[in-house]
Amino acid sequence: MLEMISRPARACCRVSNFLASRFRIWRIRIRYPNCRFGRGVTVGVNVQVIATDGGAINIGANVNIKDNCLLIARSGTLNVGDECFIGWGTVICANDSISIGRDCLIAEYVTIRDQNHGSALGEMPFRLQPMVSKQITIESNVWIGAKATVLAGRTIGQNSIVGANSVVTKNVEVGSTVAGVPARALLRKTKR
Repeated sequence: MLEMISRPARACCRVSNFLASRFRIWRIRIRYPNCRFGRGVTVGVNVQVIATDGGAINIGANVNIKDNCLLIARSGTLNVGDECFIGWGTVICANDSISIGRDCLIAEYVTIRDQNHGSALGEMPFRLQPMVSKQITIESNVWIGAKATVLAGRTIGQNSIVGANSVVTKNVEVGSTVAGVPARALLRKTKR
């Protein structure tokens, strides 16, 4: 008897979540016309997708963006390929350009920023100095572990893994596994 009740209840939940996600995407598109979403995208609760100052955000097909994420493009471009997963609380900020290939897994609370505040010596406070931006490229089939950080100007090669809590300060070669602060190569595979 319980099974007969739980199946329809789960189906109702799925339909409700789907409709809520469609509504969230519709609201984002109305507010920020430079945000484009492919087919089958799901957007969680409290997700902020913001494109201002000429910025643009392009989300591919079948991307799953979990709750409490921030995706922002201020005068830059953020491109997310098809079939990607963006975990809870992830922050992705594009001032120049961030490109994420298809089939990428980005775990919870990852930070990807292509900009830093200027840090020139002198009397000017850091918060008033101009931003310094460099493009980030994350190629296809990359897995970024929980709470990792990808710094400006970095490329992560396809078929690579970035360990949890790592800070990517240098480019990651194709097929590598990196971890640590700063992230260092642990393993290189020729085929994956």
